[in-house]
Amino acid sequence: MTPQLPTVVLAGRSNVGKSKLYNKLKEQPSAVVSAIPGTTRDVNETTIQWNGVSFTLVDTAGLDIPQEQDIDQKVIKNTKEALEKADSILFVVDTKHGITPADKDALKELSAFKKNMLLVANKADSQKLSYAAAEFYTLGAGDPHVVSAVTGVGTGDLLDVIIDNLSQKIKTEKDEALIKLAFVGQPNVGKSSLVNALLGEERVLVHESPHTTRDPIDTDLTYKDTLITLVDTAGLRRPVKIKRQTIEDSSVHKTIQRLKHSTIIGLVIDITKDIPRQDARLGNLLEQEKKNVMIIANKWDLIPDKDPNTIKKYEEYVYHKLGMIKYAPIVFTSAIIDQRTENILDTALLIQSEQDKFIEEDILKEFLQEATRRHKPHRGKGVRLPDLYALKQTSTNPAVFKLIIKPKTSLRPSYVSFLERRLREDFGFIGIPITILVEHASAAKKDH
Repeated sequence: MTPQLPTVVLAGRSNVGKSKLYNKLKEQPSAVVSAIPGTTRDVNETTIQWNGVSFTLVDTAGLDIPQEQDIDQKVIKNTKEALEKADSILFVVDTKHGITPADKDALKELSAFKKNMLLVANKADSQKLSYAAAEFYTLGAGDPHVVSAVTGVGTGDLLDVIIDNLSQKIKTEKDEALIKLAFVGQPNVGKSSLVNALLGEERVLVHESPHTTRDPIDTDLTYKDTLITLVDTAGLRRPVKIKRQTIEDSSVHKTIQRLKHSTIIGLVIDITKDIPRQDARLGNLLEQEKKNVMIIANKWDLIPDKDPNTIKKYEEYVYHKLGMIKYAPIVFTSAIIDQRTENILDTALLIQSEQDKFIEEDILKEFLQEATRRHKPHRGKGVRLPDLYALKQTSTNPAVFKLIIKPKTSLRPSYVSFLERRLREDFGFIGIPITILVEHASAAKKDH
C-alpha cells in the first residue's frame, strides 16, 4: 500500500458488490466482477483523487468465504492485514437481499478493528431499493450511505463523506489546536459574505438567491498564530419546506453532519428581521448537542438611528428568542462593509480558551457555600429541605458538574439554573454549554 496516502478499505460479506463499487469509484474496470461469491481473492488497490484530496482505495475478499484451502486462508489473512492498516472502512451491504446473518457477522468482525467505519448500502439500482436501505439502520452501524455501483447513484456523495472524514483526520494530525468554525443559519443571512469578508477575498459564491451554497465549503486561515477552518454551510429552512431526494435535502443533511463535527458554531441571523422559529429549533439542536456557540448578528449597518442603548436592546431581543443558548456571546457585525468582522475570530479564540477551563474542587466548595448563603435552595418534590453537600467538575468541553445533595430530597430546576448563572458570573465559560448533574449522596458513595 502507498504509505503516504490515507487508506480506505472496502469490506463486507461476499457478493455485495464491493468490486463493482471499487471499479465505479475508480472509473475504470480492473477488479474482476462476478455473481459467484468469493471471486475476489487479491487485495486490489488504486489511488483515488476527489476534490483535491487523494487516498488509496482497497478492494478485499468477502469475510465469509470458506477457509477450506490454504489459498482461502491466505486471502482472509491479506484482507485482515489490509483492515489493520486502514484509516477508514467502507462496510458494504446489499439492499436487494437486506440484512443477512453474514452481514451481522461481518459487522462484528469489522468493529473489532476499532476504525472509522461508514455503512454503504449498495445495489440501490432503483428508487424502491433506495427506500429499502432504511432497514440497515437496525444494524446500529450509523447512517447507510445509499449507492448503486451499476448506475453510479450516490457515489459522488459517498466520496464527499470519505474525503470529509479523511480531511478531518489529516488536519487534526497537522494541527491539534485547529478551530473548526461553522457558519449556520437561514438562507440568505450572509454566511458566505462573512466568510469572504474574513478572508479578504471572494472565495465563496455569493448571490441574492437562497441556497447558493449547496455543499459545506472549508477554508483555512491563520489568525493571531492560530489555524482556523471556516466552514460555510447551506442555509437551513423548515424541514416541511424541503422536498425529499433533492439537492437542498442533501445539502441540509451535510450541513447537520458538519455542524456536529465543528468545534465552534456561529449561528448567523439577519438582525434587521424577526428571528424565525427555525433559528429557535436550530438553537435547541445546538444546546442538545452541547456545542460551543456564538451568535453573529449580521447586517448591523442597516439598523437606523443607533444610540448607546441600541445594542443592549437588541441583545435582550435576541436572548429572548434564543434563550436556550443564552451562554452564546453575540457579535454585531456587517459582512458587506466589513464592520467588526474580526470580532468573530477574536470571539472564536476566546471560546477556544474557555472550552478547557477546569475549576478545582476547593474553589467550588467556597463557591457553593457563597451561592447557598445568598440564595438558599428550596425543596422540589417532597417535604424535606435539600442540603447541598458538594459540587465537582467532572469534565471539560463540554463543562459537566456533579452536584451532590442530601438523600431523599429533590432540587427545583430553577435552583440548578441559578447555580449555572452563578458559575458563569464567577468563572466565565463564555460560549460553552454547562451541564449540572444532580445526584444523591448515597448514589455518589456507590459510585466511589
